[in-house]
Amino acid sequence: MKAEEEFAMKAQHTALLVFAVLTLALGWVSSAPLVEERRIEPVALSSTAVVIAPPMRTIMPLGPQRWGTRLTLVNESGSAFEAFDLYNETMQRLTPASVNLLASPLESEEQVDIDLLSHPLLLNAIRARDGAPFFYTAIDSEGDYYYGEWDPARESWKLRITFDSYRSDFLLSQFPIGGETLAVVNRSGKSLEHFALGGDEGTNLLASALLPAGQCALIPRALIEALDHSDEQSVLFYTALDTEGGRYQGFFYPDEEAWAITIDATMLVGYNDDRYTLLVMNQLDEALWSLYAMTDEEFLAGEMGDDLLGMRVIRSWESALVDLFESERWAERLDEGWEGSISFIAETNDGDQYFASAELSASKSPMFVTILEERRMSEGETTAEGELVLYNRTGGVLWYLYAATSLDLDEIDMGGDLLGDAVWNYDQYLFLSVDNREEVARSGALRLYAVDPDGTVYAKSWAIGGERLITFRPDDRVE
Repeated sequence: MKAEEEFAMKAQHTALLVFAVLTLALGWVSSAPLVEERRIEPVALSSTAVVIAPPMRTIMPLGPQRWGTRLTLVNESGSAFEAFDLYNETMQRLTPASVNLLASPLESEEQVDIDLLSHPLLLNAIRARDGAPFFYTAIDSEGDYYYGEWDPARESWKLRITFDSYRSDFLLSQFPIGGETLAVVNRSGKSLEHFALGGDEGTNLLASALLPAGQCALIPRALIEALDHSDEQSVLFYTALDTEGGRYQGFFYPDEEAWAITIDATMLVGYNDDRYTLLVMNQLDEALWSLYAMTDEEFLAGEMGDDLLGMRVIRSWESALVDLFESERWAERLDEGWEGSISFIAETNDGDQYFASAELSASKSPMFVTILEERRMSEGETTAEGELVLYNRTGGVLWYLYAATSLDLDEIDMGGDLLGDAVWNYDQYLFLSVDNREEVARSGALRLYAVDPDGTVYAKSWAIGGERLITFRPDDRVE
């Protein structure tokens, strides 16, 4: 009986407790402010009423589904992409040749959806989910390479490529200096049927092969060494011909560049030939901010003239087309048919200056101007009245340089090599101070002799009051 009474009392107590809790809860609910659901009715097109509304919640469109069949590529590089490839190590072993996943060029600030169903090897590699990283390679319209990694498990399937992915050393990693093959990359947009190191009449290193646009030819080193070129040459001139008769020209620096020559439309002879065009190749590790063109006389006088780049810069290891008509001074000269040697001074943001030279001729447009580290001008370097500027355009390196007032080569003091332990590279300039001006005046001329590693002698003469920019060319060879 006692147990029944205790049970009844516990039940009554529990009921009272529940009632109290419910009362408190209902009281709190009744006392709490009501949250009004704000609904914004759509404004009719014909309405003229002003609607006051708070900021609305927004859900942005989601990117492509992870592990789906679609990958979005966004180009934020600043240049148009001509090709894009995505692969892992397994795919590289199975298919070493690159695959272009773009059906058409992708302009900067645009995006494209890549249907992975059209690329089953890539799709299967992604679906394996084995944690292997993927690598991408993109090539822009100027032949520059962009390289990076992509993790499908951790990163967005909206792959963005910026300029940070630009790799100036990409070709160097594939085709090292002095490698076993020389790669000729055809980005001209047309098939090439001829490639020669030298002039148009040089040996066709493609033989009977046709090099389609977008592909490259691997030329064995043995074929190059079999040509009649000195091993000491620091620059080689090349010519390529396409199937439509177009001729492409440029320079290759085998001791400084990757063993890969890219042929593109800017190298086409006659490209934009209604103007006098410069193809400026910046082979420095920093950008060019200014470029000045002047006659030899203006260079010696320190008259640089107008900056041809204006607001543009030429980034490290890139090329750019520069029109001489952008300078009023040069436009006036060219309208009058001026031709001859032009001196160039390129300047970096730090104020470092580099010298270059080119021959201006209406029949040889465009001109090629290469900015190299060894052509850096010393700080405060000037061309005083008694100073000559010597320029090596012989086609190869020079080992010795002598100066004499005698016209007899046998009377030169062979111990007086002005180069000392240095060498005089092709396309390089140097300054020579004339300290014996009175003796030069008495003898009538100063004779300059330059000698290459094979013992070939090149000779030039200078008289008081003559041109102080002296260029050594192949025709100056002493027989």
